[in-house]
Amino acid sequence: MPLMSTRSNPPSRAVVDTNILVSALLRPSGPPGAVAQAIRHGVLQPVVCVEIIEEYVDVLHRPRLDFEPHKVNELIALIEAQAQWVRVPPHLPAKNLPDPDD
Repeated sequence: MPLMSTRSNPPSRAVVDTNILVSALLRPSGPPGAVAQAIRHGVLQPVVCVEIIEEYVDVLHRPRLDFEPHKVNELIALIEAQAQWVRVPPHLPAKNLPDPDD
């Protein structure tokens, strides 16, 4: 059965972790690749904000990953086009976190 969203079956929404996209580019036929296909076919709507897209761009273009730039750009463009965009309000930093980026 093809992956397709219909009016009676709206797409699921999810924040897609950057590691899923890395794995999808490494192994398109694996489960992470299925996530990319679900986005492509309108079955999954990614939820993003500017910061998430910036992280995707930063990580997926890292030289050590050696991804073809056009494949990375195509995937990011797909996500941007299909996404539900949200604005994340500023937050107060939490105290005593072992990793200040968490």
